Amino acid sequence: GAAIEEYDEQRLAGYEQARAQFERDQAAGQIPDDAVFPSREEVADEPRACFPDPASARTFECNPPKQPYVVAQQLPDFGRAVAVICAIAAFLLGASAAGAEWAAGTMQSLLFWEPRRVRVVLAKVLGLVAVISALVIAAEALFTGLAMLAGVLRGRTDALTGDVWTSHLLLVLRAICIGAFASVLGFSIAFGTRVTAAAVGV
Repeated sequence: GAAIEEYDEQRLAGYEQARAQFERDQAAGQIPDDAVFPSREEVADEPRACFPDPASARTFECNPPKQPYVVAQQLPDFGRAVAVICAIAAFLLGASAAGAEWAAGTMQSLLFWEPRRVRVVLAKVLGLVAVISALVIAAEALFTGLAMLAGVLRGRTDALTGDVWTSHLLLVLRAICIGAFASVLGFSIAFGTRVTAAAVGV
């Protein structure tokens, strides 16, 4: 925070001089009349808008310091990234759950004792969805905890309002649904073709 504050002071120190020079050049016809110099508010909101004070003897480079880690801004990205990774993993697990059983011959043995195929498939799908849901929840909880740890140690957590947590919870629920759908899709393709590689190829 102190480094950002110092950087802002240094980059804005020469703003008025730069603006005065712009107006002089514009009056002299060196700059088109329709050209507009940025306002101080615009410059203050854009860390890369840099106007070093020409009177300052210090060397100043217009490279803004790294911004603080704001958990409220990072949580959605974390949640989406984890959801995508879990969806891919869920598809592969679903495909393996069906294809590997056909390849190993355990599915044929099971259907010999329980010939009601729909009942067998539903039981396996329900178990698969339960496992995938638990994995997604665990992964989201892990990375949410890591984001909170990073915010406490190296950033800010003050913007974590109830609305932020509600939005994150809804994102996790969507991730569970997407993971469950991906696992069932992989399971369906592998079960229908009896080959895991078919689902992976798709």
